[in-house]
Amino acid sequence: MASTTFYHLSRERQIEIYEIAMDEFVQYSYEDASLNRIIDACGVAKGSFYRYFQNKQELFFDLIQFARAINVRNFEESFAPPVDDIFAAWKEFYLLTYGYDQSKPLYTGFLLLSSAARDKKEIYLQRQKNCAQLVEKIKDILARMQASGGMDTKIDPEFFAYVLLDMHEGIFDYLAYRYQIDFHDRARKKLPLFAIDRETLSSVLDSYIYYLKKGAGVK
Repeated sequence: MASTTFYHLSRERQIEIYEIAMDEFVQYSYEDASLNRIIDACGVAKGSFYRYFQNKQELFFDLIQFARAINVRNFEESFAPPVDDIFAAWKEFYLLTYGYDQSKPLYTGFLLLSSAARDKKEIYLQRQKNCAQLVEKIKDILARMQASGGMDTKIDPEFFAYVLLDMHEGIFDYLAYRYQIDFHDRARKKLPLFAIDRETLSSVLDSYIYYLKKGAGVK
């Protein structure tokens, strides 16, 4: 977590430093990213920078939270109550993510590449914590659907909520296969990850929704 000294900077300066650091981590692996290069690009004294972040690991995790914040807001907007159709909300979240990707490819590219670091325990634990919070929100919506007779009661709402969230990587894998998209290459070039138009993504999501509804017995 960044120090209070960092948050005393103007918001514009904070974002500038974040984006410089994200670019470094996108161009290099976590191991090869250089704090010295980041500090030089930021145009600050090394001592000043270390008053913002203690080390590279702290900076990296803070960047993940910063870049993820917009997606969290998109999720909360999509699933804000009352939610009558969980699948429409799920699709809306993906389309908002598409818009985020088009406007901030550096951010989404950084998140994609950082998510590949599964061998880092801290990243894995943070991902699990975030997932647990989102599962709780979706689980409650699914439970209400079951109570009103809108979904098969034999399905555990918590299980199905996790499936919805876990399908994220599967969708990316399918898009990479179907449309020959190299997401990692696009991330490093700071291009939008979704190398397809919004209508094509919408059609793919509709296919997933049809499949999920059949499996969950949704009326």
